Amino acid sequence: MQGWKEKTAAGFALCGFETQGRPAFAACGLVLVLLLCLATPALAAAPVAVSDRAVDMIALVSGERLMGMFAGPVADGSVTFYVARDWLEKHQPALYRKVAAGEEDRRKQALQKYLERLSEWRDRRAEPRLLNNFIERSIRDVEARLNSLDSPDAKSQPSQLLIVEFPAARVRRHFTQPQRVRRLLGLAWEANLANVEDLSAQAIAEELKKQGVDIEYATPDLSDRFEIVSPDDRQWAAKVALIEFEILGKPRFQGTGGVLLRDDGDGARPPLADLVSGLIQDQLGDALGDLLNPQPGAGAPTGAARRQAAVDKALASARDDKATGVRITYLDQSLQKRQVSVTDTFYARMPDERWQAIWQQSAVIALDGAKDLNEDQLAADPQIAEIPKTLQGLGLDANNDLFKSALRFGGATQKALQATNRDFAEFILAQTRRLIGPPVAVPTADR
Repeated sequence: MQGWKEKTAAGFALCGFETQGRPAFAACGLVLVLLLCLATPALAAAPVAVSDRAVDMIALVSGERLMGMFAGPVADGSVTFYVARDWLEKHQPALYRKVAAGEEDRRKQALQKYLERLSEWRDRRAEPRLLNNFIERSIRDVEARLNSLDSPDAKSQPSQLLIVEFPAARVRRHFTQPQRVRRLLGLAWEANLANVEDLSAQAIAEELKKQGVDIEYATPDLSDRFEIVSPDDRQWAAKVALIEFEILGKPRFQGTGGVLLRDDGDGARPPLADLVSGLIQDQLGDALGDLLNPQPGAGAPTGAARRQAAVDKALASARDDKATGVRITYLDQSLQKRQVSVTDTFYARMPDERWQAIWQQSAVIALDGAKDLNEDQLAADPQIAEIPKTLQGLGLDANNDLFKSALRFGGATQKALQATNRDFAEFILAQTRRLIGPPVAVPTADR
């Protein structure tokens, strides 16, 4: 009996009750409280709101909800979604069985289709040799994979991630995370963190930091985490365009106003002398135009029309060079808004010979309040240092506000270009690390 009393008293102490100095039988009235205190499980933590997680979300009209990552922007037509196999099997078993059915047969068919397309690509691209060597290596890799499937000992491990497609009409609503948050999900999948779909973005970031992952700059490599699927003709054309551009590094166009200039350099440094000079010429031209014709007629081309004409000319030039992909960086330097916007677009030539924008990113830098635009450093550039001489030849003061404004716009342009260059580098690296990977997300037909 004494042992029972001691145990009971200890239990009361755990629950916050004091029994010392009370009759033993008085504690018996609290036995029920003790049992409830010790036996009732702790309340489960409230689920993290989707907006605070790192996942995108799809809610279907049939009631299912999926947590994962969109392959591309949600648009008309079909929606492609990446989802972890374990998560789908646990939370949506019926859909999982449908998606996973016939995987082995689809894998073999996809590899055979890759081999067929690679052979056609090799025949079409005997030169340059650097590209042809890549194609040859890819053919040998696919042949080895096919041979391994026929081995009696072959047993493929199920992929970590699955690709799920739905008609857009089946999607009732969806939620898309910002790119910087979606990167955390990719890094978590790459690191094989558990239950990442349920965690907050902050919790994922903290766990990744513990593992030494640079969450600000690391780019997840998930290209080998998917089941092998065969891209359709448009997706294959986009993949070819990206690989050829990555290997050959061209063609690329940059410009502003109604002019796009060919720039097949490494893209690390924009042609700032041309941009600063072009901005001054545009300002002078606009000012003279306003003086001579303050109310232009209806036939005067708009800024959008001039831009479209320049893009069309650049794409026509790329087609003449038999390019399959082209990168066009357009700069919009607005004097009224005092800001610079950079729109960077990658176009792929589709099977019907039309150009399709498959990636686009914009960056906007406002001059007012902007820091670190490096105007002094730009002014010391040997090419830009020649511009004041040109201004003096026109009878203008080399240190006037026009030149200073142009330098500030040039610095903002450089900053915006650095942002889009980083985004494009991440995109093309993710798409070209491996030939066989998730298909490129291609929007509906453009033009």
